[in-house]
Amino acid sequence: MLKSVEKVSLEFLKVSKERPIRIIGNQSTDGICAIAILIKTLQKLDKKFSTKAIKALSNEIIEKEFQRDTNEIFIFCGLDPKNFFENKTSHKTFLFYNQKTENIPEEIIALNPTNNEDPLENYCTSAGIAYLFSKEISQELQFLSDVAVIGMIGTEYDPTRSTTNKIIIEDSFNLTIKKGITLYPATRPIKRTLEYSTSPYIQGITGNGTGVLRLLEELQISQEKNILDLSEEEIAKLSTAIKSRQAQHSSSEEIYGDIFVLNFFNTKEDVRELAVLINSCSHLGKSDVAIEYCLGNSKSKKEALEIYTRYNHELVSALKIAEKIEKMEGKGFTIINAGDQIKEGVIGTVCSVISSSPAYEEGTVFVGMAQNNDGQTKITARISGRVGRNVKEMFEKTLQNFRETHPETKADVGGNKYAAGCFIESIHEPAFIENLQKVLEIEEIKIH
Repeated sequence: MLKSVEKVSLEFLKVSKERPIRIIGNQSTDGICAIAILIKTLQKLDKKFSTKAIKALSNEIIEKEFQRDTNEIFIFCGLDPKNFFENKTSHKTFLFYNQKTENIPEEIIALNPTNNEDPLENYCTSAGIAYLFSKEISQELQFLSDVAVIGMIGTEYDPTRSTTNKIIIEDSFNLTIKKGITLYPATRPIKRTLEYSTSPYIQGITGNGTGVLRLLEELQISQEKNILDLSEEEIAKLSTAIKSRQAQHSSSEEIYGDIFVLNFFNTKEDVRELAVLINSCSHLGKSDVAIEYCLGNSKSKKEALEIYTRYNHELVSALKIAEKIEKMEGKGFTIINAGDQIKEGVIGTVCSVISSSPAYEEGTVFVGMAQNNDGQTKITARISGRVGRNVKEMFEKTLQNFRETHPETKADVGGNKYAAGCFIESIHEPAFIENLQKVLEIEEIKIH
């Protein structure tokens, strides 16, 4: 991986002299962090550049972008390039991506740790790739490892599973890793942490302020403490209490593990909360604020916190709506079609929260649907317990079948095996759902 980074970095420095740069990244936390890292890098090199954060890389976007000045160099990061290679271009193009890609054209310079290398050793997120690239450009940019770690945690991928990730983590001087109960966020008063806990979902506690106070009084734990302040005895008592409130089929192994704490804006922050804050800005159409926040802009910090608060309020409202909506259920899956009652920006988080509920067995696929104002429906899926089926593959199979009767669809799948999604034209919802149910039922049979 590191040899590839060196090669690509040298090529970039060679071809980018006196040429403007165009950065296009995904609106996810990982993509936003990658954009921020590349901005700092290009500023260091005194380059002219522009940026754009998008939901997905469609043919329409590619065609429009490639109509720009042919002297411009492109860097795409965190975006599925499936349709990308169909578009011929005279632009010098760099592709930072972390999932298996095939048939990459010669004119595309790809930096991808999963291609032709051991993924376990080399895997890192798009922000991680951007960081390694930046560090190779200049060792003075090592401080950007902090931002790379946020992107890493934002993918919900175990950051310690690859050698490359460990290198990035070791580069972060502002990061500490502590063992403890992995409730989120670990740096806030425990009353708030317990009340808003969704992973795990704690029966009688999550969403129940009175229940939280009763539990803390029973355990003799101060509500002003945070997770990091707890003694070993308090950790043991709280762990036992949480396990006793989880459903029989819920996994309790995940409640103890590594907690990543970053000194950000001179404050100790749970990296998971930083990742969610950045993601919430993007979900509410404020990617620019998220990028500036990653860059350490104090004015953007205030705005980002306001957006985060608003997002949480919208999420609570959306969860209440989701409870009332009739669900389509089958063996091993649940589908909720919220129509325009839930905003597309929060439907993914709604799915994550509900799929974490003890009401669903591990391996259950939870699909959420929400319409936007552009005549499209966002369809997103999560898998309970992160075990069992590959939801990205299931979406891809569904779209393959769907295109047989609707070849005009412009839908593309993004995400990973645990969390994936796509957009379709809202008028095609019934046909898409029919195809999705068939795939879900077939996959369930295969597993058993």
